[in-house]
Amino acid sequence: MGFLGIMQDPHGAPFCVPELNVNLWVLPGLLGRRVVYLEVGIHLQAPSEAALTSFILLLPGGTEEQPVDLADPLVDPKVAKLIFGEQVDIKEGRLCFAEGKDVEILPISTTETIKDATKSDSNFSHWRVQLARPVRETAYVRLRFRIRTRGRMLLVRGFGMFASRMLVNIRVSDLRESVTVPDEAIYQRALLPIEKLTCHIVLPARFRAPAVGAASLLLPPRILEGRVWERYLGRATYLLRQGKLTVYPWHHDDQITLNRPFRAFIDVNRDTPFLLPYQFLLAVVAVACAELLVLDPRLLRGGLALRAATSSSHAARGLLTAAGAVSVAGYAVRLLGRRGKLRALTERAEQAMRAIEDRLYWLRMTKQK
Repeated sequence: MGFLGIMQDPHGAPFCVPELNVNLWVLPGLLGRRVVYLEVGIHLQAPSEAALTSFILLLPGGTEEQPVDLADPLVDPKVAKLIFGEQVDIKEGRLCFAEGKDVEILPISTTETIKDATKSDSNFSHWRVQLARPVRETAYVRLRFRIRTRGRMLLVRGFGMFASRMLVNIRVSDLRESVTVPDEAIYQRALLPIEKLTCHIVLPARFRAPAVGAASLLLPPRILEGRVWERYLGRATYLLRQGKLTVYPWHHDDQITLNRPFRAFIDVNRDTPFLLPYQFLLAVVAVACAELLVLDPRLLRGGLALRAATSSSHAARGLLTAAGAVSVAGYAVRLLGRRGKLRALTERAEQAMRAIEDRLYWLRMTKQK
């Protein structure tokens, strides 16, 4: 299992991390898919005599090849208030908080920010983040990563729209987890301490549970209006209806080190009746098909009824056979996809589904205007 951490670039200047912000978004997609984003906001503090130009970011799970730089959205005061949950002013590209603290919003160089494939795998991602300009005092960098393989960070019980349980496990500077990734000795020596951390896990509102975590302070969960966050996320939070999200926050004010790591864990279950409406409909259809399969046509009188029963029986048998074949094919595709034999096919299907979701999102945004 991977972990989240920050290191100094071997060829870069030293720095410290006064605060780290982590947001994990688990959003519903088409046909029961889950779109997972991991957002990381880092307060950087560098000594004035040395210019900080790059750093190493370690993430759990397998990420896509390019992160999204959130420096431009942060310049909008409305977006800044949404993210930080307090009054924030933007003055000359700096975040000005109510308590008097201000920090520069710093973009990254997307062309020079790269993932080290030799040190990354399906459960761990090693990124070298190149800043757009040097930092001599303080700066704030915020990035969003699309998670392709969730690993142990997010476990889902059930498949697609029939998912009934989620377990989320986020670990920061966790020594026990670092021994499972490549070059663990380097990470154990070079991980930087984090003075303060805020972590938010955002899940669909239909999954509910008492919040369980290992942080020093756990705030009560609250509801987020998904539509308010859609422009910031660049996608719909729910494509078929207006969706709500539940956010579980952790605020950790103690220093995070290898000897005192941060761990956030939550176990949520689907808060629904025994059968959802579409599941009830599928059950009714399945029962009707089963009745037709065992029905003896000779018990029916009249040629029309006999022909109807016979044709219905053949249709039901064909429908069930096709459904079984599709289920077996889907299971085989998922099994082979995990082994890498159909990786190209699964990636194409993922791209197609993503394009459809993006198109539906923009169509909805156009109708709202």
